[in-house]
Amino acid sequence: MWALVLHHPDEDRDLVLLTNVPINCPAEAQLVYDQWRQRPNIEHTYRFQQEAGLDVEDMHVQSLEAMRRLFVLVLLTALFVASIDVTWPAPAVSWLHYLGGKLDLKMDLDGLYVLLAGTGSVFATAASLTFALHHPFPFPGFQATFIVADLDQDG
Repeated sequence: MWALVLHHPDEDRDLVLLTNVPINCPAEAQLVYDQWRQRPNIEHTYRFQQEAGLDVEDMHVQSLEAMRRLFVLVLLTALFVASIDVTWPAPAVSWLHYLGGKLDLKMDLDGLYVLLAGTGSVFATAASLTFALHHPFPFPGFQATFIVADLDQDG
């Protein structure tokens, strides 16, 4: 077991990391520290793929080719959602987080799984409206009316 002790000069405190990775030189210590700093990103990615996002563990396929196709689809979905997180304007990403279930609690996590849920809601709504437009409700006296409202609070 190794202990990596780091001093944070701005806060005047020490950080102690315990690891089973051998540390024999400053370069190895820097690598352990850099990997430790990436842990939250790795955990969010794992949760996104396995537990709260894409639910890869619940997908069942019968052949190697189907597994390959599923893997490509999951990877493309993950890359799409991750690209939204880093390329879209912050207000749009925040809006998708709220649509995905963010509640503004201290315990809220703004991980990719919340962004996926918000993005999925947008796609589900678009698909539902498209279906309703092409297949009206089957009741003779019912007229569908689409209302477009200007939600801009400035004007």
